[in-house]
Amino acid sequence: MPTNQKPGVNEAKEFLEIAKNFRDSKEIIREALSNSWDAGASKATLRFDLVQIPGTYRKKIVVSIIDDGEGMSSIKRGEANTSEIEDFFSLGYSNKPYGSIGTKGHGTKIYYKSSGIFVDTWKNGKHIHAETEIPPWGTLKKGIVPTYRYDEDVADGKGTTIVVDDFEGKQSEFKFDSLTTLVQYIL
Repeated sequence: MPTNQKPGVNEAKEFLEIAKNFRDSKEIIREALSNSWDAGASKATLRFDLVQIPGTYRKKIVVSIIDDGEGMSSIKRGEANTSEIEDFFSLGYSNKPYGSIGTKGHGTKIYYKSSGIFVDTWKNGKHIHAETEIPPWGTLKKGIVPTYRYDEDVADGKGTTIVVDDFEGKQSEFKFDSLTTLVQYIL
């Protein structure tokens, strides 16, 4: 008698592999701008700060992405019955309209190459603060999918701020010869 089986997926390995596939650290720029564009933002700001790690001579890269787009909500929708904030942290879920850039949730996984992801987003009179509970990159390398949590409260506003703490990139990878070179890279 045949036995029906459903193929399995090693979630931690998939997350790790997708994050590893972003070999060029500059791809965080393109991914951040693509998501801001899809959210209808008319303005997006990207900051790259080198921050001294207390008690060491080492510095870490902190990436801040701020836009005035639609923001994300916690309301479940679509066939997958997931929310926008869940889709941000998850893989393979998206309710973006056809023709949008990125509909598989791979792009934001470059943010997992860090010690922490912090999100503040405003939409429809609500504010969500979400953050990873454990360091994403180190956890994935141990074969564990990192968890996140979020809180929601009533607040006016619009847009999203994402902070990627201790991004796994090299300062030298973010050098551009000119503004034209940066624009060509983004496009």
